[in-house]
Amino acid sequence: MFVAVSAIDSAELAVEAASVIRRLDADPNLRISDLNLPVLDVPEPNWEDVLAAGPDRALLQRNLEHCSIWLVQIAATLLQAVPVDEVG
Repeated sequence: MFVAVSAIDSAELAVEAASVIRRLDADPNLRISDLNLPVLDVPEPNWEDVLAAGPDRALLQRNLEHCSIWLVQIAATLLQAVPVDEVG
């Protein structure tokens, strides 16, 4: 969902992700940190589009435990903005 509401080129991302997966599959001992991936300055999403897409609260809550500080910040920001479902 994030890619859909950001300026990230989804086709380019898919190619890069496939390359990383092939490398990880080829060497089971390889860690993502071993891949020497570039550090990216990911643009902030269009928050109105994110909220209109109806983010999954359970997934956002799980992302609060992620090792990526950036992902935790995005998840926390979205959780603040997404209405809490009525509990019946």
